[in-house]
Amino acid sequence: MSFDLGVWNMEGKVDEKVAYTIYERLANSEVSEVLVSKNVSGFVEELEKRYPDLNTFDDENVDDCVWNSDLEMSESYVIMNIAWARAEEVYSFVEELARKYQLVFYDPQEDISYDFRNSNNDKSNEKKKWWSFWNR
Repeated sequence: MSFDLGVWNMEGKVDEKVAYTIYERLANSEVSEVLVSKNVSGFVEELEKRYPDLNTFDDENVDDCVWNSDLEMSESYVIMNIAWARAEEVYSFVEELARKYQLVFYDPQEDISYDFRNSNNDKSNEKKKWWSFWNR
């Protein structure tokens, strides 16, 4: 079992419903709604510098890898299957890179999407924690 994340480039508005639909389609190799972008290539390059591909680990060291399987990717999207023990660490870095490269970020476990494509990189779709009501 893995902790999964997705990032991609696309046109149009994104909310959780749209992000879920696109993520499911990408997981089934349906790529018609995402767009090729140099930002995705930059994202992957920087991601793999920090967290090398699963295939670079020999059998003795494979448990050191953060990935449960190879990255599923193209020039328009990346789907990542992360080992649960490393999920928090990788999540933060993937979110940071998605912001840097202005991509859509989706967490299917929590059904949360962040649209970092705009210039101010706002988390406009961020779900508020239940306790934030009292922290005004």
